[in-house]
Amino acid sequence: MPAFSQGIIARNLFNKVSLVPTACLGPCQAGANVLVFPGAHLYMNVQPEDVDQIIDQHLVGGEVVTEKLAPEQVWG
Repeated sequence: MPAFSQGIIARNLFNKVSLVPTACLGPCQAGANVLVFPGAHLYMNVQPEDVDQIIDQHLVGGEVVTEKLAPEQVWG
């Protein structure tokens, strides 16, 4: 997703965050998925407007964006 690349570039997070494109991680029907390690937090149906919050709140701030997390029955 280009929005993640742009967000990482804008925040100069090259040495802290790696973006790795993958094939389907499982719940592909749920839209774009983003898997964050450490912790294996899977965000589902990620839209471009969600990217800034995920980067700022989770990747930078260390706090999970709970409203975008995959439910336990999908990713548990």
